[in-house]
Amino acid sequence: MLKRPHMDGKDQYADLMEELTRQPLEDEMYMGDPVVCTDAPQFFDLVRASPFDNGRWVFRGQCDEKWRLQPLIERLFLDCQATAFIEGTLDTGGLARFVIREFRRRVHNYLSELPRDDDDEEWLALMRHYGAPTKLLDWTKSPYVAAFFATADARNTDSAVWAIDRVSVQEEARRMLGVNQMSSISVPEHLLGLRYGPAASTPPVVVPLWPFRMNERLTIQQGLFLSQNTLRWPFEACLKHVLRSASANRRLDRKWLRKLVVTKSARLQVLRELEMMNINYATLFPGLDGFARSLTIAMEIRTLAACDPAHRFDEEP
Repeated sequence: MLKRPHMDGKDQYADLMEELTRQPLEDEMYMGDPVVCTDAPQFFDLVRASPFDNGRWVFRGQCDEKWRLQPLIERLFLDCQATAFIEGTLDTGGLARFVIREFRRRVHNYLSELPRDDDDEEWLALMRHYGAPTKLLDWTKSPYVAAFFATADARNTDSAVWAIDRVSVQEEARRMLGVNQMSSISVPEHLLGLRYGPAASTPPVVVPLWPFRMNERLTIQQGLFLSQNTLRWPFEACLKHVLRSASANRRLDRKWLRKLVVTKSARLQVLRELEMMNINYATLFPGLDGFARSLTIAMEIRTLAACDPAHRFDEEP
């Protein structure tokens, strides 16, 4: 099991980040080998089959398969102050408090219906919805929605759909935090670091989060969030911590983390199939903006059909 970095343990934190840099998440023995999908039928056959067909899995699409699993606030830390973040000297909690405080102070100028003051999950979900930096990472219960987000803008790169056994990861996080099975893992006493950062003695974990009130977009996209419970550890490090804990205690009976790579040559085939399922920007982002964005991909699909009769689209009369 990974050692937790202390607040003043600069060397331990640097060693952890060195390990993460040297050994990508894909190389972990606790993860299944990435599967490269070179056409749409291969991808859809995979996501419709075991183990993804039992409702335990959630999915995330990323338009570059080389991207790591990082929430926005973590990417900003690495972009702006990578050395301080890696060494553990950056005041991540203070920066997170600044963003949350400023959002809560000013959001009433734009919205009339706001979360309760003590509902951390809903506040963070609201911030994420409008693009503020948080440690929430977007996932979905639908592999098809994830496939759309993976491929929609991946014109020059291979994309990826990540899959994680949400139920198993949540159960292991419960054990690590000492949470009773009948208790919600999302309540503040169990997720001390949901807003700012937990006590140093709290094990770093990744947990799924659903706000009680789902906004329209989250509902349509079948969305939820995964979040690390501390900003002192990167998301992937917290996830490794959970997986290694399960392995050390002989509970990791199969791979809880998978990655499906969609080659750029398969992109438009996948998007064409998703279009036939009515999964596109217009349906996932209701409104004129979503509709307008959907026309770009619709044009790309029809351009493919014009060049290859095998991908012909039956147009409306």
